[in-house]
Amino acid sequence: MPWEIANRGGKFVVTKKGGGRVVGTHGRIEDAKAQLRALYAKESAPKPAASNSGANKVTGRARALSNPGASKRSGRAAGVLKKHRPAMKKYAKKRRAA
Repeated sequence: MPWEIANRGGKFVVTKKGGGRVVGTHGRIEDAKAQLRALYAKESAPKPAASNSGANKVTGRARALSNPGASKRSGRAAGVLKKHRPAMKKYAKKRRAA
């Protein structure tokens, strides 16, 4: 994708050629040129091979079966459960007595 440097209002603006979309604004021409070098380097860098991302996905059900303790009581939920456990036990005791 080609880019160019334009001088707008005393600032050096890096834009796409043709589309005119601003990619960066710089106070010095050297900084704008450095951004151009980085953009062209990124464009010409080899891209990683496409992988079949669906091949390694584990469904939620399979994940729950492989690690049953982590299915619902992980993270914040475990902290909330721990915090309110005494009150929950007290409530359960009242319900059993009634």
